[in-house]
Amino acid sequence: MYARFLLGLGILGFAICCDSPSNLPTTIADSPSPCEIERLIVVSIDGPRYSETWGHVNQRHIPYMAKELAPQGVLYTQFFNEGLTLTMSGHNALLSGHYEALNNEGHQWPSSPSWLKHYLKTTGKPSSKAYLIAGKRKLLALQDCQDPLWRNQYNPHLDASNRSDSATFAAALQILDEDTPDLAMIHFREVDAHGHANDWDAYIASIEETDAFMSELWKFLNTHPYYRDKTALWITHDHGRHLLSNGGFRHHGDKCEGCRRISLLALSPCIPRGLVVDRHAELIDIFPTISTIFGFETEQGKGEVLLELIP
Repeated sequence: MYARFLLGLGILGFAICCDSPSNLPTTIADSPSPCEIERLIVVSIDGPRYSETWGHVNQRHIPYMAKELAPQGVLYTQFFNEGLTLTMSGHNALLSGHYEALNNEGHQWPSSPSWLKHYLKTTGKPSSKAYLIAGKRKLLALQDCQDPLWRNQYNPHLDASNRSDSATFAAALQILDEDTPDLAMIHFREVDAHGHANDWDAYIASIEETDAFMSELWKFLNTHPYYRDKTALWITHDHGRHLLSNGGFRHHGDKCEGCRRISLLALSPCIPRGLVVDRHAELIDIFPTISTIFGFETEQGKGEVLLELIP
């Protein structure tokens, strides 16, 4: 199955083959029947600015997510990182539900455990059932934490390397096919890398490439016997990028709206289809939402449950 998907995608390249949508979905197309989510894959596309994704006219750089995927799920358009808008702190907020100023080179463990750790402790399953798959090696620091009650315990499997997004996608498909983790976070790096390199064309091309990957990933999950009809896919970001008034797309890290505003697109057989949520929500809301779905007994984090994503 893994080989078939790589061949179908043409892993070293892709083609945008669908028309750009004219606008965002605005209504609930279907109300799903009661069901239960057993598996969850969270994708973090590192560092696209909202103005080049959902905020762009006709969403021309994300045609697969805008036209194909959003009508199948819930889109949060007022979604923000209200903490430090850098890679390590942003991903820690996503994983632990805490805004914390971490060393951005990966030289510091976060204070609190991730939802990956909580899942392994709660279920007693082997570490291969929770995975951190990253395109930046420094994210390995998020595998563990400083809390003495959690340190060196319940660590998820790790696959982190400084590599292209196509290589990360290939590794993720192989891991999902062979190890079948129940929970995973997959991180793609090249949008951020090309932004820092001040290469506008490559930055846009990486947004379009990861958009195509999301379509292929959702198809994979819906045809794989372990994941089909039991799995949610959430697509988000760690931070955005500076607005033109703050220096432009090359860098990020402050409180400007360009850096703080991101998005969350959630797909699942158990949630409304074609729903756009325009109330304020935050990156730290992901932790309590996952905790509610999978039954973690924790008061960790300060976020709020995203009720639209609860089956």
